[in-house]
Amino acid sequence: MTAPGASSDPFHPRYVPAPSFDLQVPFYPPLVAWLLKDDETRGRLIEQARIGAGHQVLEIGCGRGELAMRIKLREPNAYVYALDPNPQRLARAMGKSLEAGLPIRVYRGVSQRLPFPTEAIDRVMASLMLHRLTRAEKLATFREAHRVLYFEGSVHVLDFAPPVTRWEALLVRCFHRGERMQPHLAGEIPALMEEAGLVRARETHSVSTPIGRL
Repeated sequence: MTAPGASSDPFHPRYVPAPSFDLQVPFYPPLVAWLLKDDETRGRLIEQARIGAGHQVLEIGCGRGELAMRIKLREPNAYVYALDPNPQRLARAMGKSLEAGLPIRVYRGVSQRLPFPTEAIDRVMASLMLHRLTRAEKLATFREAHRVLYFEGSVHVLDFAPPVTRWEALLVRCFHRGERMQPHLAGEIPALMEEAGLVRARETHSVSTPIGRL
């Protein structure tokens, strides 16, 4: 089975990049992993996706490629693609995947304009990247995910959610201000997915972390 074809047209709209402190501060990645309960949250996300041998799996906004490599480790016979607009992060993801012996294919692009043909992907994964997009960009991302999904494919999202305790509400006031976070804090993400054509969208699990509920 061959990989979906990628467009050579570079597309660089405005976007809010993830912090890049990990390039200079060695303890940054493990600190973030601890704060976000990485093993529990991403492990559950992958388990939920039910990825099988031969599945075409796309991670959007892949950053350093941790989720993509976890997927490849969990199912070595899946075809795993990682997409991000940042070339430095893509190079880092590729280098780490080769070093770990977990080959993935990387693509430069944005989630609102996926460089993949229609009905080419079995699973679309998004881990802690949607909150950096505007509401319109989130909706465009879900519409693109719907377009590239194969029949009976699915989208799986890990991101911030509305607070349910007073402590989580305090964390929101401290860490999660801004217009881009509002659809998450208002619980609108499933509705946006439905609006984009992704049926039966729902929150399946939640985890409370030191910087908010996921």
